[in-house]
Amino acid sequence: MAKPKESAPLFEEPEFDEIDYIRSERNRAAVILVIFAIGALSGFLAGYLQLIGYTYLSVLLFFVIAIFLSKILTSMGFKLSKRASHRAINYLLFFAVFLLFWIIFLNPPVHTVSSPQLQSVEVMYDGHYTQISDSGSNIFLINASVSSSSYLVHMSYRYNFTVTGVQYYYGTQTEASVANFHQVGNSLYFNQTVVEANGEYYFIIDWTSPSVAVHTPVEFIIRPP
Repeated sequence: MAKPKESAPLFEEPEFDEIDYIRSERNRAAVILVIFAIGALSGFLAGYLQLIGYTYLSVLLFFVIAIFLSKILTSMGFKLSKRASHRAINYLLFFAVFLLFWIIFLNPPVHTVSSPQLQSVEVMYDGHYTQISDSGSNIFLINASVSSSSYLVHMSYRYNFTVTGVQYYYGTQTEASVANFHQVGNSLYFNQTVVEANGEYYFIIDWTSPSVAVHTPVEFIIRPP
């Protein structure tokens, strides 16, 4: 009786090449590190472009690098994986790192693109400092019993900037400049002569900062309750 022919196996598992696997994983790790570096550097560059007023170039930079990312990597001698999941991870990593370093560049302590924000206002009158609270919209209420003919204003704020001028006006009075003011770190000091006891004063602080292209004056009001 003839023996039945042995059927060929449906699937033959390829021999595992450990050296090729190690080389492949090293290549993938190197690609990830290079993508991280590209994302970080381009993110910082995007932040700088926005800082000098070219936000549209920051967005354009992202799309240009994203489109040519694979070509950049292959030109550097890296062998990219053919698996779609690996390529997707590469692009997601670039996007995340680019966005992260863009945000880092535009925020303290690297740079500040926010306008200064008042933290507190103190007024020295009748021989002592009194901190006055913000009742909303930078309106500070001072004790109605002020009897001094002048007082010293101490204003502290978030974010560094350089004061270029302090203006004020009282009621319908024409806007005038404070002749002497002194800035120390995140604090500003200046003297204010009182035109009328318990009057409302509107202050305008002009400032400049290399990190902010458009400067909106800091404004606040000191008034009796």
